Amino acid sequence: ELLSGKVTTLNINIADSHISAATVYPNVEATNWDYSFTSNPWGSTSGNVDLTSGSTTINWNLSANYATYNNDVLALNTGTNKNEATISTNNIVTNVEKVVVRTKTNSGKAVTLEVKVGDESLGSETLSSVTSLTDYTFTNATPLSGKISIEFTDPTGGYQIKEIKINPKLPVTLSFASASLGYNTIDYNTCTGQTATASPNVSAITENISYALSGDAIGSVNAPTGVVTLNGTIGSATITASFAGNELYAPAEASYTITVSSLSPGSEYNPYSSSDAYDAATTVAQSNVYVKGIVSAITTAWNSQYKNVSYTLSDDGLTSGKQFTVYRGAAASADVVAVGDAMIVKGSLIKYNNTTPEFEAGAVIQSSLRMPSFASGDENFVSSTSVTLSAADGATIYYTTDGTTPSSSSSVYSSAIDVSSTTTIKAIAGKDGLFTGVASKTFTKVSGYAVTFGTPSNGSITVKHGDTTISSGDIIAAGETINITVTPDSGYQLETLVYNDGSDHDIKTAKSFTMPAHTVSITATFSSSGGSVPAANTVLFSDSFDSAADGTSAMVYYSSTSTTSEYNSANYGVITYTRSNNSNVTVENGNNAGGTAKQIMINKNGGSLTISGIKTYGATSVRVSFKYICAKASAPITATCGSTDSPEFSSTSATTASFDATVSGDSFDLVIRKTSTANSTAARFDDVTITVLN
Repeated sequence: ELLSGKVTTLNINIADSHISAATVYPNVEATNWDYSFTSNPWGSTSGNVDLTSGSTTINWNLSANYATYNNDVLALNTGTNKNEATISTNNIVTNVEKVVVRTKTNSGKAVTLEVKVGDESLGSETLSSVTSLTDYTFTNATPLSGKISIEFTDPTGGYQIKEIKINPKLPVTLSFASASLGYNTIDYNTCTGQTATASPNVSAITENISYALSGDAIGSVNAPTGVVTLNGTIGSATITASFAGNELYAPAEASYTITVSSLSPGSEYNPYSSSDAYDAATTVAQSNVYVKGIVSAITTAWNSQYKNVSYTLSDDGLTSGKQFTVYRGAAASADVVAVGDAMIVKGSLIKYNNTTPEFEAGAVIQSSLRMPSFASGDENFVSSTSVTLSAADGATIYYTTDGTTPSSSSSVYSSAIDVSSTTTIKAIAGKDGLFTGVASKTFTKVSGYAVTFGTPSNGSITVKHGDTTISSGDIIAAGETINITVTPDSGYQLETLVYNDGSDHDIKTAKSFTMPAHTVSITATFSSSGGSVPAANTVLFSDSFDSAADGTSAMVYYSSTSTTSEYNSANYGVITYTRSNNSNVTVENGNNAGGTAKQIMINKNGGSLTISGIKTYGATSVRVSFKYICAKASAPITATCGSTDSPEFSSTSATTASFDATVSGDSFDLVIRKTSTANSTAARFDDVTITVLN
């Protein structure tokens, strides 16, 4: 008995004479040894061959005339006058508990199959016309060691064998609920993979399953748990679960595939870029198309009646390159769309007139992000300035300070940017996959700060640096003295004089200030020098429209080319006349009830005369009166004085109408209008007077 080592030759000699020689094979322990015949290993003769399963090789002897391999089985031919065939091991196989033989017989045959280990029989079976491959299992209560022999007996032959198993382990099956899983480049991050189900479902198997990923690099798998993490890469991979086996259970494995594919262009989760939409448009409308881009221009201003606006989108927010048009896109207010906004818009895509790729009217914004803004920072500074940026809640601001275009890999804004030299800051905002156009501002280091001012109404100002007159926008160093000379127009006085360096400073009395380390704007206002609060029954305004206080016709502004005019009231400054509906409000000589004086005629509902700039100087209650002149009662008029509306006035003859009104503030307006279109009759009035009540 060769306990270990390689195949050995045993020679027997007596004295110097060689008596015999024999081949001795080492003992083997065959655990889960499984050999399936896929050819005839003995060839055309019988004899000894090595058969290997896994890492274990056993030498087998065929005791038959010969064997052939036909119809996927090994047929043992006993030759003439022989009724049995045996396949047996030359090795002693140790600890044999079970032998399984897969075999079948020819039709009509009755074959006896017996398995032995050494001299011990594990049992026998009679196979009667077993025409399909069948497993026959032979076992022993205690392990045996010896040469294994598989003996077929039948007077007429016909032995066929397919597979031999020695001490087979219990079979294990692994499976997955789905043979394949599919994701796209948007929902890939919802993938967690699958856990294999084991049969039998025992901890000795389930706790020793490992997972591996092979194929495209679409992600990774956690080896102990099977949890899959995808990275969004398009491709396909196989996830394999493996059980290596143990003393009781045989190895097993199962697999499934995961595929990550791209989404259809122009869909909700894969919108077209502006340029791709430009190229994809055809003369046949495509509904429910999504396009992502940056607003490059507002082509038609927001329409308050129809709540829409037309604009163009581009990939970079610039007006060069392909411009995709959103024609009359829905917008609840004027501030919904602004140049630089990043947005996704859903609409009907068409190539209008085969020339203009666009969304048809009614496209709806799905999401948008406003371009960041510069919240603080002096455009002109002497030593340094602190620049802050702002953006929508939850948005990240990316910026550059070298003049280059920012991207999502640029610096992330988190706090004020200190600038001490001339610098151009460019910034974009990013949120939920949207990135805005570029906000840009240059901060210039100068020797001082700008002083700006405009030309006020009803007066003028002269600004000097010391004794030198300066122009708006001149640069003045901090600490220098700024003097202002004020010159009101005739009948006016200085009302307010302030400079603003971020907050207002009253210099009405001083008319000078020390230049701060900040840009400055100077503002002056003038008011009429009419006087104090008027007494009761003081006439604030009176006009018969025949002539103005300055000697010119008060109604000269009712020409075809002008809608406003003004004249100077002796006590209450400049009174401004404004009318609406140019062709529907006229001044004509009296040719109706009321005489021959000039009168105002309103031909159309909606036409009106506005008399504005009437000073109150603290008066709170006034009485408005006017002469109502109309041929028919179907052309009434109403008036609004300050915030008080009059009742309707109508008459078939000249009548003086009046109503009381409450006014507030330094000045107020009076508006007289026609309120009916009946019979297209004109409403006429004359001699408007406003008198203080208290």
